Amino acid sequence: TTAPALTGGSTQFCQGDALPSLNTFVTDNAPAGSLLTWSTNPNPLIEGDHLSQAEIDTPGEDTYYAFYYDDLNSCASPTVTIDIEVNPIPTIETTTDGANCGPGIVVLSATGDIAGTAADPVLNWYVDATGGSSLGTGTTFNTPALATTTSFWVEASANGCVSARTEVVAVIEQPVSAGLASNVQACTDNEFGSTTVDLDNTLVGQDAGGTWTVITTPEPVTIGSGNVVDFAGLNTGDYSFRYTVSGTDPCPDDFEDVTISVVVCDPCEAGNTAPVLNTDVPTDFCTEDTLTSLNAY
Repeated sequence: TTAPALTGGSTQFCQGDALPSLNTFVTDNAPAGSLLTWSTNPNPLIEGDHLSQAEIDTPGEDTYYAFYYDDLNSCASPTVTIDIEVNPIPTIETTTDGANCGPGIVVLSATGDIAGTAADPVLNWYVDATGGSSLGTGTTFNTPALATTTSFWVEASANGCVSARTEVVAVIEQPVSAGLASNVQACTDNEFGSTTVDLDNTLVGQDAGGTWTVITTPEPVTIGSGNVVDFAGLNTGDYSFRYTVSGTDPCPDDFEDVTISVVVCDPCEAGNTAPVLNTDVPTDFCTEDTLTSLNAY
């Protein structure tokens, strides 16, 4: 009598799988006068190790021997062996979201584990929570070029066993802008012009939510409510201020500087100097001479 013929079906299973009956691994029927029999003992003649029908139908992780056994004559065919293995389902242990400032590629990462082994699972990356094709493998994953924040999913695979997928987020942060500044002028006395400057009005294209600070000034000055500065009575000169908008990592902060030139606007005082005389015009005349206009001097 020949040994039973095996189907060639996989004997690798994952934790939680319902294991099939051992009989499903055999393709042919027992010859007349014998029965398909299973044992965990390679010696088929040890009847005490023959499995019951319940044990055949609910196997565990073990090595099993199949043979045809003639109980009446206490003889057996050659045996065939199957090794049923129940593998642990790997897990995703850690994930790290990634970020980029503006549109671009984002680097994501994850680690996995196979319980009870030193081996690492294969990590597969997807754009969907279920289904779809793997976009890549490995503990790090470079996303396609992205314009907006996008979720990806990673799963661990080992020995045909696959974990649930875990979400990993590729964040696209938008760069911030402090705008472009225009330097302006202010007066020291509001009788002759405005002494106040709204710093916000010196910028165009700026993002809201920034803060103003004083950089350099001829004398101490205070930024008032609504970011208005009053230069009344202050020394003339250039007063520099900075507008800073905080970026969200990895986008850097942005800042823009503006200079306010504080001047005397009183026409009687502002920049007045003595007239320069024209020494080429004579100042001595005879009684009969026609005198030169004063403006000529």
